Amino acid sequence: MTRKSAIYNFAAELAKECEEAYDDYISAYLAAVEPHLPTFHAVPVESMIRGVGHHMKLQAYGSPELKEYVEQHPLLTRNQFEEQWLGDRYA
Repeated sequence: MTRKSAIYNFAAELAKECEEAYDDYISAYLAAVEPHLPTFHAVPVESMIRGVGHHMKLQAYGSPELKEYVEQHPLLTRNQFEEQWLGDRYA
């Protein structure tokens, strides 16, 4: 989206970069979680990690190993990630 204001254009580009970085973060987190899963799991892992009702799904369907991993390595929310990402970028 292009607007007439350089500030809005910069903010839109920054938001897109942050969104891409968050997607990469989620992909890396899911890859790290994979070894902690049983060989068969009926519920998609990502739905136990994030999204609507993910905490309930994790408690209901997650393996003990997955629950332990998630407890020891909590996933950043998008807002938490954005704050950290901006802090690292402009520190």
